[in-house]
Amino acid sequence: MKNVLVISNPYSGKEVINDNMDEMRKILLSNYLDPIFIKTEHRGHAIDIVESIEGVDLIISDGGDGTLHEVVQGNLKRKKPICIGHLPTGTTNDFGNSLGYEKDKLKALKQILEGEEKYVDFFSVNNVPFVYVVGAGQFLNIPYTTSKEKKNKYGHMAYIADGVKAWAKGTPKYALKYEIDGKEVETEASIVLVANSKRTAGFNFFKEDIVKMDDGLFEFVLINASGRLELFAAAGKLLVNGITKINKAKVIQTDNLKIKFYEPLLHDWCIDGERFEEENKEREYEFKQCNKVKMLLPKKNLDKLFIK
Repeated sequence: MKNVLVISNPYSGKEVINDNMDEMRKILLSNYLDPIFIKTEHRGHAIDIVESIEGVDLIISDGGDGTLHEVVQGNLKRKKPICIGHLPTGTTNDFGNSLGYEKDKLKALKQILEGEEKYVDFFSVNNVPFVYVVGAGQFLNIPYTTSKEKKNKYGHMAYIADGVKAWAKGTPKYALKYEIDGKEVETEASIVLVANSKRTAGFNFFKEDIVKMDDGLFEFVLINASGRLELFAAAGKLLVNGITKINKAKVIQTDNLKIKFYEPLLHDWCIDGERFEEENKEREYEFKQCNKVKMLLPKKNLDKLFIK
């Protein structure tokens, strides 16, 4: 029998009375997996747990994108990373929804246990690994500034409500320089995204199957719409046709990127739904590849999201 560590974030997503631990234990044991359950106690706790744990064959992240973010960070610090499974039980669950998980937690657990192992690309910003997205701009702060009370009460609708208010105000453009493969470009943008996921902020940004989670590339997105009318027009195209159809958006696939902003941002970068807390007076950011990590994933969308 193999050992599995289940790391649960008790503060993730809507408040629930039953965390399904007894039912999860039965399902895991029936699949010849002996479970150890640990609940995180503070931010960064999952990083420490995963980095130091020994004697387990599988780690299951039970929480939202932020919980998985910590599990991946801890795993990449290990000399030999451990296979990861994920139960998306957060507020928005962009990563989980991209992969086609069931919304019911126990069904999602059965999905991964009946799934396939895949090597997934992970990238870093200034040597900090992220799972699926890093973004800057007025609206990208919504995931970490929306109150926990609102998230518990309204779920993803709390993000939408705060996002609409911010969207209606418009947003400034930022002068910046980016460098890819040694070539520098001076431009300006109101929103900057670096992603390896079809879904971001609760919406499917990429309607086409251009996002592959094992191709060694991430999608670098620049949007320079800033006025209210421009933003609402861009939002309409985004929801219907995807980000590649927005006139004021540029999408570049690459495995290396450097960005320098010439002026302070209104808000800190968002990294996997959390605030990117880094003192960076130069406002310079470097994105590059980390090691691939083996994940146990549902079979549902693998043919669309993976090359191999």
